[in-house]
Amino acid sequence: MVMSQWRLSDLYVTGGRYNVAGLFAALYLGFDHETCQAEVSQGIAAGVPFKIGAFTAWDYSVELSTIVRLDAASVLARLGITKSDITIPGNHWTASGIGEHLHKRGDVQALVAPSAQLANGLCLDVYLDRVKMPSYVKAASKLGIWPT
Repeated sequence: MVMSQWRLSDLYVTGGRYNVAGLFAALYLGFDHETCQAEVSQGIAAGVPFKIGAFTAWDYSVELSTIVRLDAASVLARLGITKSDITIPGNHWTASGIGEHLHKRGDVQALVAPSAQLANGLCLDVYLDRVKMPSYVKAASKLGIWPT
């Protein structure tokens, strides 16, 4: 699920936690509605007043072959980092360094990461320029608008 009216070109210009502004884009998807709301309201648009219906929630169908799981303790241990290192609100240094390295590898299509805005929330950050057949990312259905 994603909740956003951001275009991929916007993410290329502005960057995010796991993509570096001006270098490459990532499509950020929340695993659930609550995570999407928290990532938008407390993260990318923190402090910005929203109009009713400013965002649209979508359900996505995703099949990817190469995903790095930053929610796995064993992966974090191999990287020498902790969950708290990559979930500091507003701090992109560690996360964007990881994202840049994974994107440069060329074979990583996405990563799963803990939300920086919601305890126990998870996000799927997809490097669409790395998604090759038979993998896919498709908007499946529009779920509604937010806030209502």
